[in-house]
Amino acid sequence: MAVLYFEGDRNDAYRVLRAVKNRFGSTNEIGVFEMEEKGLSEVLNPSEMLISGRPKEASGAVVACSLEGTRPILLEVQALVTATNFGMARRTANGVDYNRINILLAILEKRCGFAMSRYDAYVNIAGGMKMNEPALDLAVVMALVSSFKNREVDPGMLIFGEVGLSGEVRGVSQAAQRVSEAIKMGFTSCLLPKSNLEKLKDERREEKAPDKRKNTAGQSSLARQSGTASNEMCTFLIVNISSLQLIPINMIAYRSQYGSVSPAAIAGPALLATIASTAAGITFCKVMDRKNVDF
Repeated sequence: MAVLYFEGDRNDAYRVLRAVKNRFGSTNEIGVFEMEEKGLSEVLNPSEMLISGRPKEASGAVVACSLEGTRPILLEVQALVTATNFGMARRTANGVDYNRINILLAILEKRCGFAMSRYDAYVNIAGGMKMNEPALDLAVVMALVSSFKNREVDPGMLIFGEVGLSGEVRGVSQAAQRVSEAIKMGFTSCLLPKSNLEKLKDERREEKAPDKRKNTAGQSSLARQSGTASNEMCTFLIVNISSLQLIPINMIAYRSQYGSVSPAAIAGPALLATIASTAAGITFCKVMDRKNVDF
């Protein structure tokens, strides 16, 4: 059994289908629909719809990325900061948690020196979406500062990150998916937590690093498991197997026992055979080692 409900005001252009109870899957996934003349129709690319029609050269507007289940969604965070006409500043939040907005305003005043207590602050998520993910903190802060300073933020920049009470920017989950969605939508820069940036750099280095060990089929090399012999051990084994005894004492003893006229005559051919087989084994090991093939 699954319990679903539509989220959104009757005047909103978009409606979000959420699951409260779902015995057949996750309740974190959402569906975005648009109200048209014929009724509700599915929005195949919510990111494109939510950030379309953004004002250019306008302060207080930034683009953030929220993760709903496994789907990254780009959305526009808008903020308006104006001088208050009353004794107590007014705060309004639409689409985000009201208490979270108060916390972020307090952080800006305490840690950054902005006198937010003397200004009214209005925060809105365009399109009527409601997002409470902590990854929107940095985008809300940037939108508030942009409106406070009356300076626009680069429209080609994506912003996400959690802001702590000490003013630090904390990492968020699945940063790679958020960045990939931004690249897909044509964004050229991204403002993200340092911890996420370092992790993305490490992943990029691992992808670019050449594999030193590949099998004959050209498949990517696998990490050596415990109990697996190294190339040096395999080389020693091959040389040991391919080499004959340098002085075949046992063979000479058998020939003498059975009445051979010259029991030691086998020493010369045995020496030549040993040299040939050892050289063949060493050559095989060197050739395979150059090909970076694990034995």
